[in-house]
Amino acid sequence: MPAAPVCQVYLGQAGSEPTSGPFDALLDTGSDITVIPLAYLREVKAKRISRGRARSMWGDARTVDIYLVAFALDQLRFSALQVLAESDGQEIVVGRAVLNRLKFLLDGPAVLVDIIG
Repeated sequence: MPAAPVCQVYLGQAGSEPTSGPFDALLDTGSDITVIPLAYLREVKAKRISRGRARSMWGDARTVDIYLVAFALDQLRFSALQVLAESDGQEIVVGRAVLNRLKFLLDGPAVLVDIIG
C-alpha cells in the first residue's frame, strides 16, 4: 500500500497558542472536518461545545462530541477550530475545513507532502 500523506500539527486550548505537539496527522481530502483522538483533546483541555451526528465513508452514522481547539499546521493557525472527538482512534485526521485553506503538493513517488502556503 502506498504511503499516506502525513504532516505535523500542534494543538492547544481554544484561544491560546497551540504548543502541544508535534503530532502526526493524516491529510484526508475525503473528510469534511478534522478528527482528533479524545486523549489529545483532554491533554490540551479542549472544551466540548456540542454533540452532533457524523457519517463514515461506509454510510453508518453515530453521535459524536464536537470540541473547540487551537490548531496549527505549518503557518496556518486557528485559535478556535471545531473538531470531532474520536474516542477509539489514535490518529489525527485533517479534513477539508483545514485543507481548503492550504496549497500543498502531494508527491506520491517521492512520498512527500509539501505545504506551499
